[in-house]
Amino acid sequence: MVFEVEKTIIYWLAGAAYDLETGRTLLESKRFPYALFFGHLSLEKVLKALVEKTTQPHAPYTHSLTLLASKTNLEIPESILRSACRIHGISSGIKISGRQEGILREMHGAVCASKI
Repeated sequence: MVFEVEKTIIYWLAGAAYDLETGRTLLESKRFPYALFFGHLSLEKVLKALVEKTTQPHAPYTHSLTLLASKTNLEIPESILRSACRIHGISSGIKISGRQEGILREMHGAVCASKI
């Protein structure tokens, strides 16, 4: 099977747009945890599209926004990376504490553990 980059990018971006609209609807109905989850999902799909556009193979199977961002050619400000770490932690149901730093390092790489 041939990997078709453009079709895959369209797939990720269409999914991102749908998830963003779902998140907006949930936000309007004050279902904040789920709105955050769908916002995270939308951003994840946009990053996966960027990874595939940049590197050509499939994006890695991960929900880590920081890992996906690191695979693009984008220069992302530290404050945005810190926010991405927090969003991932919250939407994954992880409580961020000193004893869980090892888990954070495994899931997001050292970038998240150093930014929180």
